[in-house]
Amino acid sequence: DIIESYILKNYYDLNIGPIMQVYIGISLPNKSLIEQLVKNKIAKNFKLIKPLKSEARKWVTLANDNAHQLLNLKNLEAEKYSKQFNALEKELGFNSSIKKIECFDISHTSGTNATASCVVFNSRGPAKNLYRKFNIINITESDDYAALRQAFIRRYQRILNEKLILPDLIVIDGGKGQLNAVQSVADQLNIKTMIISISKGPKRKRGEETIHFNGKLIPISMNDPSGLLLQQIRDEAHRFAITSHRKKRDKHSARSSLDDLPGIGPKRKRNLLKHFGSIKGIIDASSEEISKVDGISTHTAINIQKNLLTK
Repeated sequence: DIIESYILKNYYDLNIGPIMQVYIGISLPNKSLIEQLVKNKIAKNFKLIKPLKSEARKWVTLANDNAHQLLNLKNLEAEKYSKQFNALEKELGFNSSIKKIECFDISHTSGTNATASCVVFNSRGPAKNLYRKFNIINITESDDYAALRQAFIRRYQRILNEKLILPDLIVIDGGKGQLNAVQSVADQLNIKTMIISISKGPKRKRGEETIHFNGKLIPISMNDPSGLLLQQIRDEAHRFAITSHRKKRDKHSARSSLDDLPGIGPKRKRNLLKHFGSIKGIIDASSEEISKVDGISTHTAINIQKNLLTK
């Protein structure tokens, strides 16, 4: 079932090919049907082959060995996270198990293009498919408290409306101020989930962080399994926030640079960015390459290159 669904997802639904032959290590009951579906969609000569000998059989064996090694690594990683979750439960005084943790962070450039991140961890590690980012709007520049409140309410208002399961623990990157800002929103939404914040030490040195909860400090050693887990979750939220912010900033920068070019309207701007992928791609291109973009004449291409190179 797993093999069949994987093949259909990759070669039929997502239409990434064309690959004419796929070697498999097991017999598939729906082999003919899958072949026909893919043939009709993208590849007329598509075949699923279970090789019994030759070099192809070695490839299938190697792929199988790689899958087992990857599974073993994932299980070892999951075992590590399970122990860390258990340690954190004891440190925080949970009577039940922690199944899901969510962590928030804010990133901006001198207060502009603010982006909030929400990363999710379960007892097997990061659940990246559940990560969310929020473009923060309509707040005073550099107001991290307002940014956190906005991200928090957007995240959990939707979860409450859709009657989804709330996390067992919420972590905020920041100190008492950030924690209080978020706790006020949680109280308004009647969210009873435990919320803590993690702030850097006086010298901002790793391993000297402080855990805040309900006006108190929680004495968790950052070298213990629970402390290492909180550091990793905080770092991942920070990484995801910065990555999202940079993409937003670069996109804004690219569009702003093109906005200043004479004779370049919204349609030409879209065509240029679609063709070259970024403002750097346009800068690095020759005027001849730029003139190949739909709607861009040779004269306009020369002006674009000249103006961008002087910025």
